[in-house]
Amino acid sequence: MNGKKTESRVVKNGKLGVGCVITACVLALYVLYCGEAYGQKFTFQAGSAVAREAPVGQALEKFAEAVEKETKGEVKIRVVHSSALGSLLDMNDQLRTGALAMTTFVPSTKATEDKFFMVDELPYLWKDMDQDLNACHGDLGKLYKEHASKLGIHIIGFEASVQD
Repeated sequence: MNGKKTESRVVKNGKLGVGCVITACVLALYVLYCGEAYGQKFTFQAGSAVAREAPVGQALEKFAEAVEKETKGEVKIRVVHSSALGSLLDMNDQLRTGALAMTTFVPSTKATEDKFFMVDELPYLWKDMDQDLNACHGDLGKLYKEHASKLGIHIIGFEASVQD
């Protein structure tokens, strides 16, 4: 696979959240509250650059299923795969304008606006996937979440991609 190994523990463990391609979720909680108060149902769109069969694509589908189950069908997420909504940069712009509720993206796509997101993009920064995951679920992940939150981005998980 071109010397690149990817893994999604989301699919293997059935849990959300792995490694360092950031999953951003711009989902307004007040909308969910208002929906409950008025009995409304909401469908949000999530854009993905990867195919449905890819580990991240499968994780997004599981996330959508979990949201629908936990909200008893009040909130649904329609996942659009394979860059059908545009490139990673296009989807990032759609997030900013509110045309898209959530997406996955490589931190460097956000780096055009904010250099902080280049932190994890150095080649061979991690010796293996476990080191990457530990960093993202530790202090680095905490920094990412705090910084992204200031920009209105709510990180709900990570995905690892490590060079062999």
